[in-house]
Amino acid sequence: MLESREKRGNYGLTETGIKLLSKNPIEVNVALLREYATYRDFVNLETKPTDTPVATALEDTDITPEEIMGVLSEQLNLQLAKSVPNSKIILIDGLTLAKFMIKHDLGVSTSNTIRIKKIDPDYFEEQ
Repeated sequence: MLESREKRGNYGLTETGIKLLSKNPIEVNVALLREYATYRDFVNLETKPTDTPVATALEDTDITPEEIMGVLSEQLNLQLAKSVPNSKIILIDGLTLAKFMIKHDLGVSTSNTIRIKKIDPDYFEEQ
């Protein structure tokens, strides 16, 4: 990692991050970050497209858009749950706590909202 979270809202540079900045890069962009295994692991860039939930869901030609979004939502929630540190959790494991937190919007924030539309057949009925 190039940065470390020292406390909520405060981040610091790791030794690797300091070494990178000492080279005075013109800019720190995704291409530069991809050179670091910790960044690739963080964003999971090494996952083959055929191994992703999207590719798996799309292989089934009968799957609906709602089902695809459901699969993706579950995968996002699982990844978020896995990212919660469990060193201070007592009585239940970190993954269980994180899933509970996500389900009940506790200690998490919504980063994006997706609206799924469907045709309203009543709209087209003749009166």
